[in-house]
Amino acid sequence: PVATFAPPYGDCARHVRQSSGDDRFEQLDRSFQAAAKRTATFETSSISPQVRQSQQHSQTACNGAVAGFEYRASWLEREWTTRPIDTGSYGICTLARSPAQQRGVAQWLNYSQRTWLTAKHSQRLRGRSEPPGRLEGDVLSWMSCSDRRDPIEPLTGVARHPRAPIGCADTTKEQVHANEFLYDISHLVLHNECGGGARAPPGRKSLFFDLGSGHMSKAPVDLQHGAGHFSSVPLFIQLYKQNCIHFHSLYAWEAKPVSEVSYWDNVPAALSERLYFFNEPVRRVTSEPAGFNALRTLQAIARPIDFVALKVDFDTPSVEAPLMEAIVDSEALLGLIDEVFFEYHFKVRPEFGWGNRMNATVNDALRLMQRLREKGVRAHFWI
Repeated sequence: PVATFAPPYGDCARHVRQSSGDDRFEQLDRSFQAAAKRTATFETSSISPQVRQSQQHSQTACNGAVAGFEYRASWLEREWTTRPIDTGSYGICTLARSPAQQRGVAQWLNYSQRTWLTAKHSQRLRGRSEPPGRLEGDVLSWMSCSDRRDPIEPLTGVARHPRAPIGCADTTKEQVHANEFLYDISHLVLHNECGGGARAPPGRKSLFFDLGSGHMSKAPVDLQHGAGHFSSVPLFIQLYKQNCIHFHSLYAWEAKPVSEVSYWDNVPAALSERLYFFNEPVRRVTSEPAGFNALRTLQAIARPIDFVALKVDFDTPSVEAPLMEAIVDSEALLGLIDEVFFEYHFKVRPEFGWGNRMNATVNDALRLMQRLREKGVRAHFWI
């Protein structure tokens, strides 16, 4: 059912919507509901519970759908999550600069940056995903299943590269912005399907949903620094390609109005047939907790067997936070999403661009991301 539904959806989505009241959106929304209903009917009537369960458990990533799943936070992460961080006296910076954290971060970055380079030269190295050494493994957190363990970078209250000067009394807003680590993403440990890693099951597709994608540009992709006033779609294509994951289709939302002609002129021909662009805000469209337009699209298209990566960064905390809470509270969405990237805006001093209108604290951010990981989603702080 989804296969027959995708082409008309794609034809609609390739046109940039100039008005939120566009009739095409209403038609598309009805199509989503019909497709989801057809998919549910097909699954219920045509597939036995045993087969359906085995399909769900054959996802590539070691996640909550796999029997025996367990999230194991490293000691470095537990220093951030087992007690509240003092948000009134530069507690983030104090803990980040502690000798134990600094030693652990050195081992963490040694692994993440080594595999970053290994991935970029994967053809020469036959695409093997390199296992961490003993000291590196001690500081990394793990997504553990009955038959394997997959490493992931530990969560910290810095909420980006661990050497970024977030929440430090001796750093001004201007110094934070000028710091070389503020937009560095080489600390991330993404899902890897290269030679030594997990293998994709037959029939699985890889899907990417980008909530806050920016304007498309032909600027070269910088795999180490993810910032810039251009679309994050090419960046994520390259990030996953170096880990032997190739997206079958990509869905991007951007609230800022852009010219349809200039947008698609900057999209490479090889990507244009796989990319679906919505020039509209991510917003709530129904009263259900997960009733956001982008999440409804994801639920209508993705299957439990697919690999689904989601990025949430459209700089509207009043919408982003409820959307992320909806995901962590929804068994249906947790069963579809494998990896998520989220720039969680919380109060921090000195303020460096997030503003001070949020009520969220660093402790709220850490709790949400750890809950996602404990429920089987590879959750990363984004920039």
